Amino acid sequence: EPAGGGGGSDAAVNLALLTTLTSAVDSWDFNAQAFGPLVGDCVGGLWGMLGQMNELDSRLQVMNLIHLVLASVGPGALKQSVDAALGPLPAVWGAGDLGGGGGGQSGEHVPLLRKRCLNILNVVLAALDPSDASRLLPPLVLPVLRASTDPSNQPESDYVMEDGLELWGTCLRKAEGYSQDLHGLFPHLVPLLGRDLEFLQAAMQLVEGYVVLGGGDFLEGHAGAVVELFNLTVTEVSPRGAKHVASALECVLRRFPAEGADLLRRGGVLAKLFVTAVEEDAAHEAEKAQARGGGGLFGGGGVGGAPSMRDDSMVVHYLALLARVMFSAPEQMRALLHDPQVSDGSPAQVAARVEHLVGLWLGKFDAFGASSTTGPWKRKSVALALAACLPASNLHGGSMLGRLPEVLSVAVDVLAEQRTNSGLGVSPLRGSDQAASASTTGGGAESEALGGSDRYTWLLRATLQADPVQTTDLAAFLATQMAEAQASHPAAFQQAVAQVDPVLLQQLQQQNGAS
Repeated sequence: EPAGGGGGSDAAVNLALLTTLTSAVDSWDFNAQAFGPLVGDCVGGLWGMLGQMNELDSRLQVMNLIHLVLASVGPGALKQSVDAALGPLPAVWGAGDLGGGGGGQSGEHVPLLRKRCLNILNVVLAALDPSDASRLLPPLVLPVLRASTDPSNQPESDYVMEDGLELWGTCLRKAEGYSQDLHGLFPHLVPLLGRDLEFLQAAMQLVEGYVVLGGGDFLEGHAGAVVELFNLTVTEVSPRGAKHVASALECVLRRFPAEGADLLRRGGVLAKLFVTAVEEDAAHEAEKAQARGGGGLFGGGGVGGAPSMRDDSMVVHYLALLARVMFSAPEQMRALLHDPQVSDGSPAQVAARVEHLVGLWLGKFDAFGASSTTGPWKRKSVALALAACLPASNLHGGSMLGRLPEVLSVAVDVLAEQRTNSGLGVSPLRGSDQAASASTTGGGAESEALGGSDRYTWLLRATLQADPVQTTDLAAFLATQMAEAQASHPAAFQQAVAQVDPVLLQQLQQQNGAS
């Protein structure tokens, strides 16, 4: 129990209690199970202590300890103490007086206290079942989110935005369904990223969450905002940031293969992906050429003559997205190739763009496997895109058949990889990191981290399982495309097949038989 009265000796006693309890809970041998029955009384007493304190540092210490206790005892004990944990929180959020000698909060202290409120609310919400969590959303969580994630609410939003975005993500994963309240929050992301890209990763994860939970209702209501977010980021991020943007774009294209591609093409996003991938690759190759040709004091092309270390991961991420469009929305790729930002629309230039794209897919194929969770998906996307190009002679004058040996080599590699992963019991196709965690064959621990069997994880799994890249049989699709290419250009096809190593053809036949 906290010492009452508010005198100096009482304050010293309270601070000593805080220090002792913090040390006990933060100790390596803290027994969460034994402490579980005491959580409600402990947290209630700490809230009472908060109301007796005048100093900001002391109040923050109390709230940090409340958060530590709740985070340390585990979901079971926390679920039994929700009322004690959250009952006084609205008063603190509203900067009201909790009683005792504390008085109201001064204006400059409010954001710091609200930041702790968000931390406490997030740890409680994350521990609850979706049904219990959803009951907290309208009366408590959503009003807090509206205030903490509104970029116009400055300067307070500068203090609480990061924690508000974290709570926002928890809300999406815990919601039992898509609601108008959640729908109305999404526009906050546009001015947030329009101001700067500090919260890029969190924002892109929220885009993924909205696609999964909101589906068609979300995309129909916020199509313009989605396009604006990607136009703000695709060409402005670092290679590290491009990973998060590409993951969100992948989620849109996976959930809405045709509609998503159409939206992103009309909004200019696909053209930016194409141009950025080509230009970044050209810059990367130029630096490598400079490094090979000398130019520095010691003959290298980098700083002080060192070899160029330019990161081309952005190119790989964007090329993988374009591969998905080529395969799952070919009509949108045809329209993109005639976009003024991509070509002048003439047959010769369109053919040149396709050949360039195919060359990049083939040349970067090994790089698509660099990521342990998304590599297999990217590699199969590229194999499917290359196969889709084989009969598309109206785009490239039949010259793709000249790359048939390379295309078949890629296909054999991917088919072998699928067979190996299947034999090991590993899911060969996982989209973004979120999708990887929700994979039905990827292990229970990761699924539990996303909320176990809640609706959000179920929808995420369903989206992944319906992914055309997941469901398409590569061997059968390749056979169909080759047959179509042979029917449209029999002589060129036979000439191309004659250039294929017989061993490669044998491997392909073996993989077809195995699949």
